[in-house]
Amino acid sequence: MGDHAIGIRESNDPAHGRVLRLDANGNVQALVRGSDQWGAVRLEADILFPDDADNYLEIVYNYEASDGRIDFGGLYIKGNGSYIRANPWYDGNASRLLYEEYMTPLEGDDAVQIDAWHHIKAEIMGNVCHLYVGDADVSSCSVSRSHRASW
Repeated sequence: MGDHAIGIRESNDPAHGRVLRLDANGNVQALVRGSDQWGAVRLEADILFPDDADNYLEIVYNYEASDGRIDFGGLYIKGNGSYIRANPWYDGNASRLLYEEYMTPLEGDDAVQIDAWHHIKAEIMGNVCHLYVGDADVSSCSVSRSHRASW
């Protein structure tokens, strides 16, 4: 959706080399076909928000489309706001604003700094996603697709 470019680019950072870069003007979505058959999944990445624009990175899990409905769980990091928020979608409707208590500020060493690399991990087990920011051993936010969150 929207005008965007996705590609492999030089990061100009020797520690990161070539990276996947998403230049979005609207939503950029990547769904992995058949991932619902994988069982538990762990994704690790270093991310960088290059400027102070309105920027987000969302982990979408348990995506289901059937009978005209689209449902999925989601956790996103807001780069220029330095927080994590649960963003479940039910029947195509975002529910994030209904559950203000599902917003976790990122502070201290975990705070998002613009134009700086940040390490994240996401673990998806069943209908629960655990999102870790920094080198944390305890998740920064854990949310089930049925929107029961724990911090």
